[in-house]
Amino acid sequence: MVAELSDETRRLSLLDVEDTGVRAALRVTLQQLPQDVSRQFAHLGRHPGTHVDRYAAAALTDTTPQAAEAALERLAAAHLVTETAPGRWTMHDLVRLYARSLDVAPEALTRVLDHDVTTGLAAVAAAEPGNEDCFPLPTDHLPPAAVREFGDRSAAVAW
Repeated sequence: MVAELSDETRRLSLLDVEDTGVRAALRVTLQQLPQDVSRQFAHLGRHPGTHVDRYAAAALTDTTPQAAEAALERLAAAHLVTETAPGRWTMHDLVRLYARSLDVAPEALTRVLDHDVTTGLAAVAAAEPGNEDCFPLPTDHLPPAAVREFGDRSAAVAW
């Protein structure tokens, strides 16, 4: 059973028994949430990492950090994400697999990667003010609507 469950592509299916498995429970939970919150959940499945903040969540759904944070708080209340530190959320592995299986908005990955590049450059600028840019941005780079601001070098390095 352990060997079978180690295959992420089959894990949710192995835990389904007719319509009473993990997938069915998650589907019912999502149906009870407002559409913007369900949309945020589906887009979280595109995130390549395990944790998100409100800026990354906003980049995924192409919304504001405030709207993304409100959706994340609703998802936490529904036990679909967990706030592991102030402003930092994660999903249980099975929940993340379910979100990935929803297969929505392939462009969300590009948006969040562009967000990461933009945030990294902002951190470098705050940590080493006056230095030249690390590299030129690609021509198809789409800067996010909102970028985290770093007040000083220590905040940038901590990020």
